Amino acid sequence: MDAKELRIGNLIYNEYTKQVQEVYPEMITQLSRLGIENNMKPIPITEDWLLNFGFIKDKVGTEYYKEDFTIYLPYFFQYKDSVIDPLNHIHQLQNLYFSLTNKELKQ
Repeated sequence: MDAKELRIGNLIYNEYTKQVQEVYPEMITQLSRLGIENNMKPIPITEDWLLNFGFIKDKVGTEYYKEDFTIYLPYFFQYKDSVIDPLNHIHQLQNLYFSLTNKELKQ
């Protein structure tokens, strides 16, 4: 995971503490210095995460909706009429959601 991908408030997994935590300003600086030698790992996008973020699952179970944002399993994205390349990690989803809606994606 590249520290350049992270924004303050993104969620990442700390392998040392075994907990999910929010990125804070000093953490980005620390991760930039440490490079790949750190305990912080990206969180894979799962159905549980999508539901925790307030996405609504369709009856078939292959689509998740939140306002104009739609995610199709296995994580193919659409915003309004634009199709977006697949993402794999929660921080990427948080960043994309913010870029498109100007709203934070929070639990």
